[in-house]
Amino acid sequence: MTLREHADFENGRSILTQEFRLIATGIDTEPYLKQLAANPQLFGSRDFRTVPRYGGELSPHRDSRDIWVRHQDYKGMEGYDLPGSEAMLHPAISSWYPESLKLPAAKDMAQLVCGILGAIQMGGHYVIKIPPGKKVHPHKDFSWHSTYYNKYMVNLKTQSGVVFGWTDSGNLIAETGDLWNFENAGTHWVTNDSDEDVLIATFSVRTFDMDRLEAYNQLTEK
Repeated sequence: MTLREHADFENGRSILTQEFRLIATGIDTEPYLKQLAANPQLFGSRDFRTVPRYGGELSPHRDSRDIWVRHQDYKGMEGYDLPGSEAMLHPAISSWYPESLKLPAAKDMAQLVCGILGAIQMGGHYVIKIPPGKKVHPHKDFSWHSTYYNKYMVNLKTQSGVVFGWTDSGNLIAETGDLWNFENAGTHWVTNDSDEDVLIATFSVRTFDMDRLEAYNQLTEK
């Protein structure tokens, strides 16, 4: 595994120089992939992110299927994605979901990622599957969780024909085993024009070198 320099500093705050940044390469994804293959029933068992939302608007994640491995209380998220929702703006502690018992490699990878980053707190962790010819449609993440934490992804399985896109920074062609920091406050999307599934593990992590209080204050003032 190779580590990359991943932080720029200005007055003690980590500054994103672009909307995606490579942190490390060569992470072993095989243990996680084997456990996912043994538990296909976990994909889509929690459909909060994929069903219509915002009063009927189609979700940008409607073509994908998730496994919720870690997050805040699922039952407490009713109405979470409605504009102005108190649940969306309310700080919440994340914990491991029962799905993690079938995916012990999830905790191993989370520990590795948090160690690389020097994490002081971890929020949610999803595994996202995008089938061939499908996409995650353009969207922005907007919640307390997405402003309090920085967002990272490990590409568990990707191949030629898969593109991660950002409006301001252009396209990213990632490789299996890459760990990327990406800015989720800007418009972003994923297209899978390959003939295989894409599998992405996302981690929300807070580190010593960041302070997103300003972003949170702007969020709550809206």
